[in-house]
Amino acid sequence: AQRREKFAEVRASKSWEPMLVAQKEAILSALREDKTEFSAENALRESFDAVIDVTAGEYRMAAVMAADDVVVATRNDEVENAVNETIDREAVILTEASLIQRSTVKLVMEQVVDGIGNGLGVTSIAQAIDDVGIFGPIRALRISRTVTGAASSVGQQTAGAMAGAQTKQWVDSNFNVRPGHVRRDGETAPINGKFTQNPSPNGVSPRWPLDPNLSVGDRVNCRCSMVFS
Repeated sequence: AQRREKFAEVRASKSWEPMLVAQKEAILSALREDKTEFSAENALRESFDAVIDVTAGEYRMAAVMAADDVVVATRNDEVENAVNETIDREAVILTEASLIQRSTVKLVMEQVVDGIGNGLGVTSIAQAIDDVGIFGPIRALRISRTVTGAASSVGQQTAGAMAGAQTKQWVDSNFNVRPGHVRRDGETAPINGKFTQNPSPNGVSPRWPLDPNLSVGDRVNCRCSMVFS
């Protein structure tokens, strides 16, 4: 758990923070040239490939790192290949990047539309964006923690199946745990099944912690994990 958190912190500062800053600069540059909500939204749309690239780099590394902790008697390349096959099959990188981008667009456009509507200049709009923390280090860490956690779950799930496990068990982090995750703590499920005792607010029963099908509030910043038997 400590290594996972440290990994998220490093990736937040080295990858997510620069990428978010670049997004912000692209938006402000577009607004200076054409102060309309469409210019800001187009600038964000053009940055989506960068979001995918950063997500992919973090996701694959974190997933393999977590898988290696579960399968200790298998060649590393076999584990890495199996994890990457799962990632590609589930299309989780595109899903994760899309969720991040959707959140960014929503937060940014609220400030841009409000600022333009109130006759604010680009400097004032930029300040409003800063005040919300859309492109700041706190959000960068939150995103990194979520991506790292989701990837770790995929890596664990893949490795557990490789090791021949029949069941998986939800384990909370014992630190700022959501009430719903406290209720899931200790629940067991078949290796390819779902944790059904406490569905997400959107009605989905998770396959693993930070399952991308869960509601946003049920997965962002989650530090839960699994053990296998």
